Amino acid sequence: MRLVRFALGTEVGIGVKVDDGVVATGYGDPRTFIRAGGTAVASARARVADGAATPFEPDAVLAPLPDPGQMLFCGLTHRALRDDLGGGERLTDHPYVYAKLQHTIIGPGSRS
Repeated sequence: MRLVRFALGTEVGIGVKVDDGVVATGYGDPRTFIRAGGTAVASARARVADGAATPFEPDAVLAPLPDPGQMLFCGLTHRALRDDLGGGERLTDHPYVYAKLQHTIIGPGSRS
């Protein structure tokens, strides 16, 4: 299940990406969806599976979080970096640390 944050007219929400568009989950804020945990995931899966919600093409797919703040990452705990560096083995005694500042988080196809 692939979740997206979308805009449709004046509405912004969280949806599930399906073959023919997006199915709205009923959640408007990603943090609310995350805090709801398994309940939100089960509800989203049910909305897709029961076919009651009609998929639509959103006006835009947005950045996953509207105001992420600053995020710091440790590269040796990041699966893709471990795989790129040799299949998960520890290649250095020092972790690779990097940041994503809030102005660098954008939606697909966005330029700013």
